[in-house]
Amino acid sequence: MAEAWDSDRYYHESLVSSTDSSDAADRHFNVHREEIRTTPLFSADVLAGVNETQPDVLPQYSFLAKVLDTFGGQGQQNTHDLLTPDLGISGVTLNPNSQSSTTRRGDSRLFVNMNAPWSAFICGSQGSGKSHTLSCMLEAALKPSRLGKLPCPLAGMVFHYDKFTGFSASQICEAAYLGSTGIPVTVLVSPSNLHRMRRAYENMPRLPSNAPKPVVAPLLLEEKHLNVERMMKLMAIDEKEGKVALYMEVSDGIEPCQ
Repeated sequence: MAEAWDSDRYYHESLVSSTDSSDAADRHFNVHREEIRTTPLFSADVLAGVNETQPDVLPQYSFLAKVLDTFGGQGQQNTHDLLTPDLGISGVTLNPNSQSSTTRRGDSRLFVNMNAPWSAFICGSQGSGKSHTLSCMLEAALKPSRLGKLPCPLAGMVFHYDKFTGFSASQICEAAYLGSTGIPVTVLVSPSNLHRMRRAYENMPRLPSNAPKPVVAPLLLEEKHLNVERMMKLMAIDEKEGKVALYMEVSDGIEPCQ
C-alpha cells in the first residue's frame, strides 16, 4: 500500500513540476498546468502538489465534499477534520506558506475550482441533494471562508423554473437561502406575480429570524429589446407544434387563413 501511495503522489507531482529543462518537457508541463488550472474538481492530492510547487495555478477554490467511494475502487479512509486547510498528505502541506509537513493518508477531500469557466450537470432523484450541491457551489463562488481560498468573490445568477408551480402556489428558489450567510440576494419575478412572490420570500420556512430576506423585484424588459422571435420564445410558442394562435399570426404579420 505504501508503494502504491507513493507512486500516486509522484504521479500527481509530475503534473505540476518538471526537472527537465528541454523544450519538450516545458511544453509537456505547460499542458498539464493548463489542465489543472481549468479543471472543475480536484482532489486534496492535487491541491497539495500544486500549492507546493505552483500555488498560482489554483488561486481560487473551495472545499466541496468528501469522497466516500469511487467507481471500481475502494472506499476512502475517514478523516478527523475535513475543513482544516493546512494539513496535507504524504508529507506535503496544503498551506504554501507553511514550512512544516504533516503526513496524513486517506485524505478524501474534494475541491471545486472557482478560477476558470466550466460547466456541470447535476442529476439525481428527488431529495438526493441536487439543490444543496448547487447551493454549495454558489456559496463557494460568492463568499470567502475557511473552506478554501477566494480573494476575488464572483457574482451568481440562478434561473429557477418549476413546472409544478401553479397559480395558487409559489415555489421559492432554495438558492435564496444563501442570503442567511450574508450574501446579498435579489429575486426577479414576473410583475403579474410580484405580490405573491414577495409574500412567499417574506415567509421563507426555516430562515433564521435575524437573517436578511431576499429583495424581490419585478423583471422588466425594454421594448427595444423585444422582437417577434423573442416574444414567441418568451410565450413558448412553436410553429412546429401546431397551428399558431390567431393573435400571434397578426402580431407576426402573417395573413390568417380565410
